Amino acid sequence: MFTVRVLGFGNEPLGGAAAPDSRGADAGGAYDARSPVQVLGRGPLGEAQKAMLTAAERRNWRP
Repeated sequence: MFTVRVLGFGNEPLGGAAAPDSRGADAGGAYDARSPVQVLGRGPLGEAQKAMLTAAERRNWRP
C-alpha cells in the first residue's frame, strides 16, 4: 500500500514571487504575434498566416 501526498501542481509561485497569471491559454486573451513561440492549428488559418509560412511549410500544410 502506498500513500501519495500532492504538494503542488507546478503552478504555485515560489516564496516571495508574484502569483502567476491564472487565466490560462483558453482565457480568450489576444494572441501575441511578437512572441518567440507561435502556434498554428487552432482554428482556421487565414491568408495573412499562410503568407507567413515558408514554401516548405505551405507544401506540408494540412488543414
